[in-house]
Amino acid sequence: MTSINTKVLQAFARLIIGIFGVAAVGWTVFVLPRFWSQATISQAAARIIAGDVYTPDAMAALEQSLWPDRSLALRPAVLGPASIILLRQTEEAIARADLQPLNSRLTVLHDAVTHAILNAPEDSYEWLALFWLESYLYGFDAQQLRYLQMSYAIGPQEGWVAVKRNRIVLGLYATLTNDLKEAAVNEFVGLVRSQFYADAADIVSDSTPAVREALSARLAQLPNPDRQSFAKVLTDKGFFDMDVPGVNTARSRPWLR
Repeated sequence: MTSINTKVLQAFARLIIGIFGVAAVGWTVFVLPRFWSQATISQAAARIIAGDVYTPDAMAALEQSLWPDRSLALRPAVLGPASIILLRQTEEAIARADLQPLNSRLTVLHDAVTHAILNAPEDSYEWLALFWLESYLYGFDAQQLRYLQMSYAIGPQEGWVAVKRNRIVLGLYATLTNDLKEAAVNEFVGLVRSQFYADAADIVSDSTPAVREALSARLAQLPNPDRQSFAKVLTDKGFFDMDVPGVNTARSRPWLR
């Protein structure tokens, strides 16, 4: 395996846009241009998270404002908002099949994530981001799995991270060590147990038959109400390719009656 496929790349782009919170930045109209630029970047990132769409020219202007001198590293104060903007740019590059700027932006993002880990090594999301970025930029190497292990060790039960992490990790299930496979399956079961039914259903809809079989077997340990509720969400979404133990899904498939 030499790279992460486009589906995982898109999932990771959604992951970062969904994960990075943008801290409120105190500012007024009468401030130094440097602080005005920082506030503008943070505001734009917040709007991207909210679903606003910028024109290509506006996105290019945002990128220029957050990184005016490419010989310098990104300022620590804009690492989070910068990641959101760069990932939106990445999504657009994927849509255009424009790989040159895509790889350039991911290199910048890798630098931003690396610096973020140096500043906050206890952040489980940043370790997940580092794993994905290095796999994509340099090709998959089993040594990179230690970043996933760090992510699970630091934040094994962080719901907002788990939803994003589980989608990516299960997408790479065949490459994982046995302990990471176990962690990923347990994480998925935890999502269902915590009633993240819709998120769990979306995860399995993108998974392989082998992954669904492993997840299905482990769901048997959950109480029946959780299994019933999860099965209902699956069928409501029109997904019938996963068996939920103890639930008669044939009732949702009239052609099987």
